[in-house]
Amino acid sequence: MDNEAAEPSIAGSTASCPIARLYTDALSLVFDAALQSSYARDQRTALRLPLTLSHVCRCWRALALEQPQLWSRFFWGPGDSVDAALAILERSRASLLTIELSLRTNEQSDSEDESIRDKQSQDGETIFHALLPHFERTSHLKLEFSLGTLARHPLLFLDVPCIMPRLRYLAVKTIDVLRDWQQRPLLNVMCPPLAHVSLDNVLPRSWESLLGRETMALELKRCPVRTGELRSALRLAPNLRSLDLCYCQILEDEPPRADDNALGVHLERLYVSPSEIESLDALETLEIRVDRISMVVLQAYFTEIPFERAYGFVRVGELAGITEVFVGTDSLSFTTAGGAERIVSTDATSVAVLHDLFANTPVLSTVTTLTAALHLWPALVGVITGACAPEPPSLPRLQNLRLLIAQDDFEEEDPGADPVLRTASLVPTLARIEVGLQGRQMPTAPLVQRFIRALKGLQAPDAGLFFDDQHSGEGYAHLLRFLELIRAEMDDGGMLAPPPVSPQH
Repeated sequence: MDNEAAEPSIAGSTASCPIARLYTDALSLVFDAALQSSYARDQRTALRLPLTLSHVCRCWRALALEQPQLWSRFFWGPGDSVDAALAILERSRASLLTIELSLRTNEQSDSEDESIRDKQSQDGETIFHALLPHFERTSHLKLEFSLGTLARHPLLFLDVPCIMPRLRYLAVKTIDVLRDWQQRPLLNVMCPPLAHVSLDNVLPRSWESLLGRETMALELKRCPVRTGELRSALRLAPNLRSLDLCYCQILEDEPPRADDNALGVHLERLYVSPSEIESLDALETLEIRVDRISMVVLQAYFTEIPFERAYGFVRVGELAGITEVFVGTDSLSFTTAGGAERIVSTDATSVAVLHDLFANTPVLSTVTTLTAALHLWPALVGVITGACAPEPPSLPRLQNLRLLIAQDDFEEEDPGADPVLRTASLVPTLARIEVGLQGRQMPTAPLVQRFIRALKGLQAPDAGLFFDDQHSGEGYAHLLRFLELIRAEMDDGGMLAPPPVSPQH
């Protein structure tokens, strides 16, 4: 990179050139502004800005090489240039570094790829050892290890801690590291309390070495963790704003203390993806005030956690002023006027859990936007009808209804659907009914008939029908077929006039 002959030709500048008349301080401000607005996600994009600036002319090149902050974003992964990485380290000088390093290799690759794997491993060795002296000026560190590279680079896992005095953000991920509970990798780092900690399949020797009052976000993935460790982490980080527990096996091992009712009081976001129902049970022993958290997400795909159990965890019934409800094939979500949100995602949605919410809270009178999958619409109408009984079903403030329609999910033989759809639902303020076509199968006449019956059950004289415009290729063919079937099925004088062929906003 430092060899100008190997780089694109660089124009010179003269005294009459506008670039030459810019003061150095002004150019430095331009460079800093460009750096702040650039988006670096890998080695190529990290180099795009500094190389572009250094190739404008010799004047800009000289100045760019004297701006170490331009070269402060270090990325390297298998297949990236070693020379470019080493040049970045040299040019960054004493500026704070953002390092993203992947030492991942495919340990199970075929023998014909062995030479490539060996070359990548050697390059990784070179890069890792070149980085060691620069850890003391690293502010953001993201590391990825696999089984073989973790054994070759145990620096962060030794008995003697790795000292990083300026670190603020740490993310460590280990891949294909199969260890039992006692043999899991234990991170050993000495640094000030971090603002953000993300650990994937690895835990620290001591939470005290990472967390403190300055810690705002903690993310644990695929970590076997005990409730005592989680309590310790929450006590050390009393100002924590975001907590992610993804596919973690959580085991209960320590009873709560008298002062644990103050744990997580500043949390604004809680994301939980438990590996099993026992983990969810253990997590609840922490007694985190879920009802006070603005955003709570629970994902329980490929587990045996019942939908009702997952739904109960997020405390939807304790939300006030729900204005948006989403009822999808595998998820429910609720949003309030103040921005609070609850999301539950599992392998299949149970609409029946909504009965108590609709019957015991004012959500039906506050919701303004409702999104639902068409194949779940009859069940949803049934729940609303039951919750409103003996009064007719009503959503007095509903303004927007979005129906997600997929032939893939449609079951033509649904004897309970049509009687439910004959129930008249009062939606006097409904202004917009939007259709979103999904799935791969072409719409059929029975699907469209179900859709029309769903619309005719709505007492909404002023509602307009719209189709989203996110269609191209096969999706646009689905839309045209759907419109053709509507025209064929719609009776003269029906509630809605035949919609135009062109999608509308």
